[in-house]
This record gives sequence, structure tokens and C-alpha cells, in this order.
Amino acid sequence: MGLVTSATFSYADDYIKTIREIYRKGGSLDAVRAFMAKVPPSKAIVSHVTMMDANGVPILISDGLRERKVKAGTHARDRRYFRFQKINDKDTAYISAARKGRNSGIVTVRIVRRLTDAEGNFAGIIFSAIKALKLVDFFESTRLGPNSSATLIGLDKRVRLRKSQMGLDGIGKRIRGSRLWQNLALSEAGSYQQVSVVDEILRLWTYHKVEGYPVVAVIGSAERDTMEALSGIQTFRYTVAVLISIIAIGLVVLAHRAVVTVRLETELTVRKRAETDLRAAKNEAERANQAKSEFLSSMSHELRTPMNAILGFAQMLQLETRNPLTGRQKERVDNIMQGGNHLLELINDVLDLAKVEADELELHLEDVAANAIVADCVSLTMPLAEPLRITMDDQLSDGAEVRLRTDPIRLRQVLINLISNAIKFNREGGNVTIAGEAISGSRYRISVKDTGIGIPEGDHEVVFQMFQRLEAEPSVAKEGTGIGLTVSKLLAERIGGEIDFESEEGVGSTFWVDLPMAAKAEDSVLK
Repeated sequence: MGLVTSATFSYADDYIKTIREIYRKGGSLDAVRAFMAKVPPSKAIVSHVTMMDANGVPILISDGLRERKVKAGTHARDRRYFRFQKINDKDTAYISAARKGRNSGIVTVRIVRRLTDAEGNFAGIIFSAIKALKLVDFFESTRLGPNSSATLIGLDKRVRLRKSQMGLDGIGKRIRGSRLWQNLALSEAGSYQQVSVVDEILRLWTYHKVEGYPVVAVIGSAERDTMEALSGIQTFRYTVAVLISIIAIGLVVLAHRAVVTVRLETELTVRKRAETDLRAAKNEAERANQAKSEFLSSMSHELRTPMNAILGFAQMLQLETRNPLTGRQKERVDNIMQGGNHLLELINDVLDLAKVEADELELHLEDVAANAIVADCVSLTMPLAEPLRITMDDQLSDGAEVRLRTDPIRLRQVLINLISNAIKFNREGGNVTIAGEAISGSRYRISVKDTGIGIPEGDHEVVFQMFQRLEAEPSVAKEGTGIGLTVSKLLAERIGGEIDFESEEGVGSTFWVDLPMAAKAEDSVLK
């Protein structure tokens, strides 16, 4: 966990140090703008970069592609990160507590450096606003249960970022009484057991000092979650889930290690050198990501073969062809089938994700009737809706024929995922509506609307991220792999479409996919 967090901080820090050097050499914001336009920061990691003068007034707020207007009267003179850098006479990075942007609504953690003039006097600050969830994205794939937590704590004993079942909570809280400080004095990595000073839950804490930065990454595993994960059939599902998690974390480290190992030189003498090094880092990261996808594809095949065998034997037991099963034995076999099918779904989603990212997914584009595809998808998902008395309102299938230019197999996969989610996160007796409309002369939108639990506004940003599973009401099913929407988004983009959504907590959600309408063209195959 420390390596992933350190890699994220390193990338954001190196980027602003490069900009700072360009500004110091030329003293021109235009030079900074030109550089950021050519080499914008990674959108997956950095929300934006801000420069402020010695009075704390922003002089540049940009993500490289767009520059925000600075509102009159805006300043940061009272902010802790600004005051720290103003009185600090060393080039020390400051990590701020997470906060929600007033304009973007994105929760970020800021890594802040000081600006100086030619004589070395304080001339302002520069910071990268790192997307907070990026710093703890390893957490969802490692959490044992709802009572686990992930925290970033500054060496000043103040919480910078904390994610738990309550969301992002405890930010800014001082934790002087934690045993972390005693253990950290002895070792930069380790574990201990203690009741949380934030929510008073007993946890086993595993910590790791983030190399090069004044923060510690900590994961807390609640005893009750651990016991539940190790009971009965959960042992089977949890063991394999841990294997997938270890693979995922290792691959994230691999994807970021290229950025860490190709560290930008901070004392660049010319802007051209900065551009060259940043582009090299990006190429290395893309190669590492390719290796990750190929590895995932291989591992998915290795796991899927034994899983199919396990499910086959379990089905034979369910048929009771040799000996009848007792009630307890039937329950256990049903648990094996349920857990095995869930894991097989996860493996298949990972395999599809790996194929898309490795550009190995074969697509067959042709003119197809959207009406027929939607009708098939509704028919296939109806068995999921019937036990919950959910009404399926298909407004598209029986209407005028709509011709799209797409891959019918992959479109079915995307729509089945969206409809299944609409059922899964709906309430008993709810409604799912599938509709269509032309949104331009060449684009058509297929939408799936539900009357379910909706998505909290704070979770909108992570809906399409891998391993993100939203918390549901107790009465609403919430089994899932956490990969389906990620795969659906990538597939939609590969077949020439776009996927998006709108949602209101407690009211429901509408997901849609926009696709190109058919034109006179021969069928083609893309690989």
C-alpha cells in the first residue's frame, strides 16, 4: 500500500517541480501554460495544478487542457499549507488534508511546494490537487468487510484522508493517542491492535511510512470482519478474493513503478528536456499497463479452468444421481454453487477487462436492429426481476426500427450489465424502463432507468472505477464483482459509443449508452 501511495505522490510532486523550474528559469506563466498544454498531468491522478503569489492569491489554476478563472477576492492566506510554506525555509513537500473543491466538487489531497524568487525569498506556492480516491484505490480490493478502513496520516498526527464504511470521514482529526507513533519510532512498517480513536472499533492496523513524504498509510481490519470472512463457505470465496486482490495490488504497483523509476530531473536547464522525460515516463507507464493486462489475461484463464471443474462437480452433487443429500449437504452445495458462480463472474469480467486494455478484443461492426437486441436483453434479465416483482417497461423493442452501426455481441453485454444493475439496486416492486431516442442526426441513445436506491453524489466520480461496489440498503441485493461497469464503459468506447449516467440518492438512476446510427458501409472487423 505504501508503494502505491508513494508512486502517486511522486508523480504529482515531480510534475509541479518541473513546472516550478520552468517558471523559475523564465518567470513567465505563458511558458508554464505552453508546457502544460503539451504535457498535461494525468487526469486519472491529478485534478488540477494551482500557482499562488506571495499573498496567497491564485495566478494560475489549470488541468493542462482548461484554465479556470480566478474569482475576485480568492486567497489562501489562512490555509495551513500556505502558512507552512511561507515560514518554511527549506524545499519541503506539504501534504494537505483532503477537501472538496468548490468548483469541481472533487475531493483532493494537495501536495504543496514553495516558490522562490531569484534571491531565494518566498514568492508563493504551487500544488498538485491529487484525486483523494486515487490514494486509497487499493483499499476496495483488500477490505475484509464493512468495518475496515484505510487512512493517510501526517507525521504531525493529523488525519489527511480516511475511507471507511462512513465514506470519507475523520479528516483533520488529531490522533495523538494512537500506538502508531510508538511503533513508527521502531519501524517504518508493521502492525498493531488497538481500538480506533476515530470510531472506537477494535482493529488490526497495518501501517507503512510513505517513502519520501511526511505521511503514513494505514489499513485497519476489524476483528468482526475477519471472523465473518473466515466462517463457513466464506472461507472459499475470501481465499480466492485475496488472491485476486494481491494480483491487482501488485499490478497497480507495476503500472506506477515506471513513473517512479523514470523520475524527472528537477534541475532541468531547458524546457525540451522536461518534455522528453515526461513523455518517456508516460510511455513506460503505458508499457507497464500493457504487461499488467497480459498478465491478468493469463491468470484469468488459469483460474477459470479449475472453477468450471468445481462448478461441474457441484452440479453433479445437486442432481443426486448416486446418493440423496441431507438438508445440510444441499445447503452446502448451494453455497458452493453461489460462491463459485460469483467468482466465475469476476474472473470473466477480469478477462474481458484485460482483453480490452491489451487491445486483443476482436470486434465485428455491422448494421444491427437495436430493437431486437434490446428485446433479447430484457428477456434474458427477466428472471432476475420476477422474484422481486420488478416491472420491466421496454419502450424501445416494439417501436419503429432503429439501425445502429455496432458490434451486436458487445452491445448485448453492455445492455445486460446496465439492466442487471438496474434490477440489482432496485427495491422490491420497483420499475425498470428501457427507452431510446435520437440525440443527433448520427447518434442514438439507449437508456436504462430504475426506481432504486440511487447513487450518493459523493460516489458519482468512482462509479466506473474498478472494484467500486456501492453500499445498498439491507433490503436491496448488492452482490457484484465491482468490474462490470468498468468493462461496460471500455466496451462502449471500443464500439464507438459513450456511456454515462445521472442519479439521485433515494430516487433512482438512469444509465445510458450513445451509439452511432447505421450508415451505408460494409461490415468491418477491428482487432
